[in-house]
Amino acid sequence: MRIAVITAIQSGIDTLEMIRHRVKIDLVIGLDGQQVRDKVAGYVDVAEYCERVDCRYMGVSAYSLNNELDRTRLLEEEIDVLLVLGWQRLIPDWFIQHVKIAVLGGHGSADGITAGRGRSPQNWALILGKPSFSIALFKINAGVDSGPVLMERSFNYSVLDDIETSYYKTSWMMSEMIVELLNSNDSTRFAGTPQTGEPKYFPKRTAEDGVIDWQQNSNRIFDFVRALTKPYPGAFTLAKETSVAIWQAIPFELPIRMSRFQLGEICQTFLNGSFVVRTGDGFVLVREWSAPEEWQPCNGLVFKSVSVTETIKKIIDRHQRETKGCALHADITNFVKS
Repeated sequence: MRIAVITAIQSGIDTLEMIRHRVKIDLVIGLDGQQVRDKVAGYVDVAEYCERVDCRYMGVSAYSLNNELDRTRLLEEEIDVLLVLGWQRLIPDWFIQHVKIAVLGGHGSADGITAGRGRSPQNWALILGKPSFSIALFKINAGVDSGPVLMERSFNYSVLDDIETSYYKTSWMMSEMIVELLNSNDSTRFAGTPQTGEPKYFPKRTAEDGVIDWQQNSNRIFDFVRALTKPYPGAFTLAKETSVAIWQAIPFELPIRMSRFQLGEICQTFLNGSFVVRTGDGFVLVREWSAPEEWQPCNGLVFKSVSVTETIKKIIDRHQRETKGCALHADITNFVKS
């Protein structure tokens, strides 16, 4: 059985590294081209990895796989099983049809695959403060995360988790399911169970959606920041015209009268660069941030607060413009109402 992997991001390489000693991988497909790379959150140089571990590599130039030369080269490959490990675009139907046995992918949400199809499910799970996540190994078809489910695993989040550790967890769970499936002698192992129930979708997020609303309570801001931290562009806030990326912020409880400060105001700074900001119900301590070299936090500076309701409305509008018949998950629409 000839097995190929297609990936462009670190979590995919993590999964590949976990399985390659237990499953023979014949080909790894990655993304070439600097302009494309710069637009992929968590991008990793797959060619460099393959050279280091002695895996056969093929680079493609288009994330959509719509380049004619890429298509010709891929169709020349004999592939029985294609593992899609961190390729955040739909696999075109011509490639699915070319693979002899199955194209396998992973997807999930806090509510499972059917109720959480679409984009950025792990980011959304953390933003929404979900306590757990469910990841499914499924057969990819022409739809959006709609194929039969082969296996499913769930794990819990702790308050110490962020988007990076969430990817670590899903990578490990995916590797366990893939190895179990591919090493099984069950002749029906690729059949899967059709999804049932009404599908719901999470919308795409862009870097601009990461702007912080300081009117929110400290726990929500904490969840928002940890959901968008590295390898993503990060949550950010505006100090006049300067964009400040916030990589880590935690609730900071003190018996200090918060009415002394404005929403979004830097209330206290520390010599190591950390600073405290007033929120809707208290304070957060910003422990890691980045900004242009000339910017430094100072007491009394007030960050601009952008309404999360308005941001979510823009996300919903974009989803409705770009997709058809993809009903939003209730958590997204309810977020606007709350």
